[in-house]
Amino acid sequence: MKNLRICVLLLVIVAFTNMQCEKSNTEKKDELPAETQEGKNTFGCLVDGKVWLPKSGGTYPPLSSTMSYSIDLLALGYDSFIHFRILETELFEGKTIPLLSNQAWMRMRSKEFKSAQGALKISKYDKAKQIMAGSFYFTAKSDEGDSVIIKDGRFDISYH
Repeated sequence: MKNLRICVLLLVIVAFTNMQCEKSNTEKKDELPAETQEGKNTFGCLVDGKVWLPKSGGTYPPLSSTMSYSIDLLALGYDSFIHFRILETELFEGKTIPLLSNQAWMRMRSKEFKSAQGALKISKYDKAKQIMAGSFYFTAKSDEGDSVIIKDGRFDISYH
């Protein structure tokens, strides 16, 4: 009986030591934010096919927006940013705004890319609640002739 207990104990120890722990992948993959219209301060797009999201890397917030004669929307990454400047007179719910070179640009690794073609669509514009949401895409070119393709963009901001 004593030998049986020792055998069972050894089998249990061997069974537990030979078990392989499965790594749980708790690392969250970057995903584009949901398309909302509630002023949740979200922003995201694909830059050359890769998810690009604002990320805080210093004293400035990753996403900021101000309204005066134009809406300025700035999304900061660690080594890049995307900036939109749209005149307030162009902002209407349901309107699609062509993006000209002085309305959208991206800076990546100290190279600036200006919008060459694209559009920004306003799906929600509520002046009373100061909420603006929409989608965008554009191709941007640098002075050196390099280009980036920005697509599947979306934002949901609460501006001030």
